[in-house]
Amino acid sequence: MEERFKQEFSWPLFFSPFVSRLGDALFIFGLNWFIVKATGHASLLGIVQGIGVLFWWPVICLQDQWLINIIAI
Repeated sequence: MEERFKQEFSWPLFFSPFVSRLGDALFIFGLNWFIVKATGHASLLGIVQGIGVLFWWPVICLQDQWLINIIAI
């Protein structure tokens, strides 16, 4: 029975969240670079990030409330 549950350690599975976050960071860096290169200044970055926060704030709050409800049960 113990033999059935024994698994080998998976390095790719271990590193996948870190690689995913690195990819996200590179994508945001590239997007910011493109906006600055296209407009010639960085003032548009604040507007884009502000709109992003306004859009994602309800999603983040709903996820946190859902998590709090799960923990409370």
